[in-house]
This record gives sequence, structure tokens and C-alpha cells, in this order.
Amino acid sequence: RVLDFAQRLIDENLNIKWYSDIRIDQIIRFKKEELKLLKQAGAEVFLVGAESGNLDVLQLVNKQITPGDIIKAAAICQEAQINIIYSIMTGFPDNYEEEFRDTINMINCLRNYDNTAQILLCSYTPYPGTELFEKYKSIIRVPDTVFGWSKYSLLNVNNKWYSRRHASRIKILCFILTWHIVSMQNGKY
Repeated sequence: RVLDFAQRLIDENLNIKWYSDIRIDQIIRFKKEELKLLKQAGAEVFLVGAESGNLDVLQLVNKQITPGDIIKAAAICQEAQINIIYSIMTGFPDNYEEEFRDTINMINCLRNYDNTAQILLCSYTPYPGTELFEKYKSIIRVPDTVFGWSKYSLLNVNNKWYSRRHASRIKILCFILTWHIVSMQNGKY
């Protein structure tokens, strides 16, 4: 459908710029000429749920991709001149130190392909009603009221399973990545 949409944008000479949420595996499945068509039709940015640089975590959240797939998608989009915004979670209960290290290594690899890549980092929290919530409910601190959820943030580092030192690392990395995005938008790159 997206290819038909892109062709129609071109045929009607609409000349608009657009972005799309897309899965990593979808990017990998596109042929070069299909990505060229999307770019010609105005595709500027793909938003992807990369989630983690750690294979165990990707399997835990059933992403059906590998860290290598994420890097491959970065190379494909770099060649097609389509930017990517990567949404990444960190702080998974079972192996947060290893997962954090692997995720930082992946971010560094992504930046090797595109130093303007935007990374949206959040602290992992399993939400009520999910399979992982049931798995981790004995160690989760989540709000129990609607008002409590209104104060909750994607950078909530008030979890029982990792140390204050690790929470500080997550906050610092988030600050650095946010600064990078703001600097790019303000023309400092």
C-alpha cells in the first residue's frame, strides 16, 4: 500500500515531505528501487521501534529482529537518504547492565552510519495487562491511579530492579541524546 501511496503522490505532483512509522524488518524487505520511489515521493524520515541493542531483550519483547537487522536497516536508509528516528527502551529487569552496554554499542554503530540519527530513549516499564507485567509485577513500581499515570514519564527510573547509579546513567544518556536532537534542529550540526 505504501508503494501505491508513493506513486500517487508522484503522479499527482503533490511534492510534500512526510514521515512514517515502520518496522525494521519492513525496511530490510524493501528493494532499492522501492526505497528510491518512497524518497522521490517525499519520504524524509522513518520512525522505528528498535527497542534494544541486546538480542535477549529483542526476543523477550518479541520484536522478531536482531541488533544486526537494526544496523542493516540503518545502512539501507543511509543509502536511500531517508533518515531514521530510533525509539529505544533500556533498563530491562533481567540483565540491565549488559543490555545497556549492548544498546550503547548499537547506538554508536548507528551513529557511524548517520551521525545525525535521532535516538529517543526511555526507561523500560512493563504496563499493566501485558505478559511482561505479569512476569515482573513483584518488582514493578507503577502508578495505581489515573492522576499517578499523568505524572509518569518515559524516563521513569524509579524501578526496584536497578541501582541509583544505573538510573543516573540512563538520565545522563537521555540528556546527551536529547541535546543532540535539539542541536541538530537548531542548526548546530
